[in-house]
Amino acid sequence: MNIGKTFISSSGGNVSMDAGNSRFLIKDGNGKERVRMGLLNANQYGISGSDAGGNLLFKLGEAGNEIAGWAITPGVISSSDGNVQVDSGNSRFLIKSGSGERVRMGLLNNKSQYGISGSDANGNLLFKLGDAGNEIAG
Repeated sequence: MNIGKTFISSSGGNVSMDAGNSRFLIKDGNGKERVRMGLLNANQYGISGSDAGGNLLFKLGEAGNEIAGWAITPGVISSSDGNVQVDSGNSRFLIKSGSGERVRMGLLNNKSQYGISGSDANGNLLFKLGDAGNEIAG
């Protein structure tokens, strides 16, 4: 056991309480940080966990909420790159590619019309099925 003014850790250093940096740390047998709770960066608090390779598995708190590459915000769950979204606030599922939407399912527009639509990489409509009408390839 190591005890300092603002620090307590196990004899191997795998478990530590660091009051000076406002956090608890858990490290694996190789000294790699696996779980951090408290201050995650310069000014945001939460909890995070990583695998043995240092890849983020989850984070919850002021720095954002992410589990296994999926971001979680009020009303939206999305892939870390934002290309796949479940958006309860807008009642839709979206598949994006680059900056454009490729597939939308659910609420299609602000006129309360529901269905499914798909577009090409240039934003040209390929198909739509539902309340907004039915069209395939023009």
